[in-house]
Amino acid sequence: MRRGQRLPVGASGWKRPLLLPSKPVAIDRVELAWAAGFFDGEGSTFVLGKLKHPKISITQAPDPPDGKPPAVLDRFYRAVGEIGNVEGPYQEKTGELKWFYVANGHEMVQAVITLLWTRLGTVKREQAARSLRLHRQVPRGERNPGVRFGRPLNAMCKRGHDYSDITLNSSGNRMCRPCRNLLARERMRGVRAVWAAVRAGLADEWPSRREHPHSSRARSCKRGHDRHDSFVNSAGQLECRPCKNLAARERGRSRRTERVPP
Repeated sequence: MRRGQRLPVGASGWKRPLLLPSKPVAIDRVELAWAAGFFDGEGSTFVLGKLKHPKISITQAPDPPDGKPPAVLDRFYRAVGEIGNVEGPYQEKTGELKWFYVANGHEMVQAVITLLWTRLGTVKREQAARSLRLHRQVPRGERNPGVRFGRPLNAMCKRGHDYSDITLNSSGNRMCRPCRNLLARERMRGVRAVWAAVRAGLADEWPSRREHPHSSRARSCKRGHDRHDSFVNSAGQLECRPCKNLAARERGRSRRTERVPP
């Protein structure tokens, strides 16, 4: 998984691993029996790293002469319901090219082993059971409560408001409605303060850029209009009134032009 890549969300609303099939896949029992026999001879289940992440791997040489993925790996991938991935080719230390079928993570390994379990031999059963058991035995502690997907959600926001009254902002993140109202009131207080300064005629005493990033000490706008005929818009930005009227007239002309039939 690449950094910054998001996991897909399934029909139940929970995130799912990337290499699990997103749609129902028909399982052929004959192909599944063949896959169990192929895995008994060529496959292996093991764990990686300190956290003992389970992994399934099957290694095969490319089909000559064009170096395409081995047909047996594609057949095994389809037989187990398209769980996992076929990767390669990778060059070994001996210079040979190898293709791999891999299934990483507890969910995918458990899914593949469950499909093949009834037809697997004793050795492969013990190997898979040992790998999954080692993964479960690693202490991971309790998950911290938070607002991330897949974790228990906080009952209250950082200001102590109940999270039962929430709304989604433009980014799709949930936000406490009382907190959103507080921020809106603070923003409008700043807008009214700048508007009062404009109405008082304090053209030479605009708020500094640190206090108000959209303010300007220039006496005219970029089109040459006097800054005295200005107002503060809903975003708290100082806007020239003649420029706004010109933009509104241009929008009206464009709309009328679009309505005229060819």
